[in-house]
Amino acid sequence: SLRLPHGAGDLEVTMTLTNTTAAPLTPRVKIHPEFAAPGKAAPELYLKRDGTWEPIKLAWLPELTRLPGSSGLAGGSIKPTGASAWAWRVPKGRLKLINRFDPDEPEHLFYFYRRADQLLNMELVPAQTPLAPGETRTLHSTYSITKERLKKL
Repeated sequence: SLRLPHGAGDLEVTMTLTNTTAAPLTPRVKIHPEFAAPGKAAPELYLKRDGTWEPIKLAWLPELTRLPGSSGLAGGSIKPTGASAWAWRVPKGRLKLINRFDPDEPEHLFYFYRRADQLLNMELVPAQTPLAPGETRTLHSTYSITKERLKKL
C-alpha cells in the first residue's frame, strides 16, 4: 500500500505478503521505485548504519556498456545489517532522497542508476526464506526528500 498522510512529507510504502496456498512459497517480489536524478553529475549514495551516514561507492557496470543506450550504468546490492536508512544525494539542487526502513525487514537493498535517463532506483528486497501456508511477511518503508545535511538526519 502507498500512503501520503495529509501535511506530511513522507511517502509511506508497505508491502504485505501472505501465502494463501497450501505449500511453502518463496516471495519473488520487491519494492522497486524509480526516481528522476537530474543533472550531468552522478548522484552519491549513502547508508545510515548504526546511526552514522557512510558513503557507498557506486559499482559501475562496464560489461553492459556495449549494449545500445546502456553507457553509464551503476548497480549493486547492499546487505542492510545494522542499517535503518539509505539516501541518494543529487548534486543538482543539493537534494537528498531518503528511504527509511525497519532494520529487521529487508534482506537486501539494491540500487541502480542510469546516467542516460537520469534515473535511479532504491529497491528493498524482503527475506527470501519461504513463507509457510498462511504466513504473512511485511516490509515497511518511507521515502522523503530534503535539503538538510545528512549529518543532521
